Amino acid sequence: MKMSGGPASVNIKISLLIIAFAIGGGTLFYTNNLVSRLQEKEKQYVQFFANGLEYVANSSQSDGDITFLFENIIKPIDFPMILTNANDEVNLSGASTEIRNIRYDSTLSETELKMFFANKIREMDEVQSPILVKYIEGIDTIVLTKIHYGDSELINQLKFYPFIQILIVAIFIIIGYIGFSQIKKSEQSNIWVGMAKETAHQFGTPISSL
Repeated sequence: MKMSGGPASVNIKISLLIIAFAIGGGTLFYTNNLVSRLQEKEKQYVQFFANGLEYVANSSQSDGDITFLFENIIKPIDFPMILTNANDEVNLSGASTEIRNIRYDSTLSETELKMFFANKIREMDEVQSPILVKYIEGIDTIVLTKIHYGDSELINQLKFYPFIQILIVAIFIIIGYIGFSQIKKSEQSNIWVGMAKETAHQFGTPISSL
């Protein structure tokens, strides 16, 4: 007697794997694309900030006309940002304006704070290259400020989202595989039971005639 249902179960498992990988791959691609777009947007904000600082540094005019710009566009920035000098040194006395969206223990000593921010700057520079604020003096260009910045909390959450999605898909595959394996075993058991009944029936017919 031919056992049916096996090939169908295999086809279902293959289809399940294809769908799961398609979902995982699509989610990863879409999220990475979204993260790249958000990072580019944040870079534009920082570049805009740098351009404003360069305007102030290189212009002899009063900076009163861009105060509104800084207060209403730059101040709402929600990603971590540190302003340093050309040597990556933080002005701790001006921390309230030069360090944004970074939590730190204000009770630390000056040496400990410098080490803390040096590590933070290193971490941010690995993600995004710092943007330089330059002062032009004749033919010379002097770096006045370096703007170090990192990803916002939203971007960090989006970076982990595909892996969470892939984990869920993997669990779905495992549960589906186990479920279909149990269905296949049940089908085979039913087939063997049917074969046993048919065999008993075949044996029973000649015995009853005797």
